[in-house]
Amino acid sequence: MQRRRLLLGCGALLSGTFAGCLGSGSGDGKPTENPTPTPTAKEVSLDESTTPTGTPTPTPTETPTETPTPTETPTPEPTPTPTATGRTHGIDERFTVGEGGNAITYRIDDFSRTDRIGNEFSRAFADGTFLVVVVEVTNPQDDIITLPRNEFRTRSPNTWHKYDKDASEKIDSDDRIEEQSLVNTSIRSGDSELGAVAYDVVPEDSYRMWVFPTGEANTPEHYVEVGPITGVQEL
Repeated sequence: MQRRRLLLGCGALLSGTFAGCLGSGSGDGKPTENPTPTPTAKEVSLDESTTPTGTPTPTPTETPTETPTPTETPTPEPTPTPTATGRTHGIDERFTVGEGGNAITYRIDDFSRTDRIGNEFSRAFADGTFLVVVVEVTNPQDDIITLPRNEFRTRSPNTWHKYDKDASEKIDSDDRIEEQSLVNTSIRSGDSELGAVAYDVVPEDSYRMWVFPTGEANTPEHYVEVGPITGVQEL
């Protein structure tokens, strides 16, 4: 009887031990396996102002600046200067300008300069200075002519002048000028008249006489060199 109790006690002890072993496993009776640890992503601190190591910083490309094209300033056209296409003559040389009914023959005799023309009672004063031109005019035409004012000019690289009518008329009253005024002097067919006219010119400029035909045909042009006004003999 006592032996039977001992066996029952041992059996209960073994049952408890076995149950404890089963309790430490999984519900299906299998031992619980230790889970493999899941690797965690390494945290990286991204600073906006930090450039990753090894990545070159792009150099900004310089944009070429276009140089503006300079605007051309229009240059005013100067008064045309007489060119060598005309015919040039010297002092005391006789030359004919024009043909047929428009022909006139000239001979420049002398140049002089003065700031005033006339006498103490009636004088003309120049804005610049007066260039006095002594010229002989011959009429080869059949009709009576006068010295043409528009076609007998003096000219510089910058300007040109017709003779000053008022100053030229006062030449007759100026004792320093031997020749008479040619203004309104009638020249008969075949005759010649020697006289003078005056031009109000710029003292600092250089001039020459510029003579061309009357009528529609204004070519060829003829020139007689005067030179710098400062070099002309003063009355």
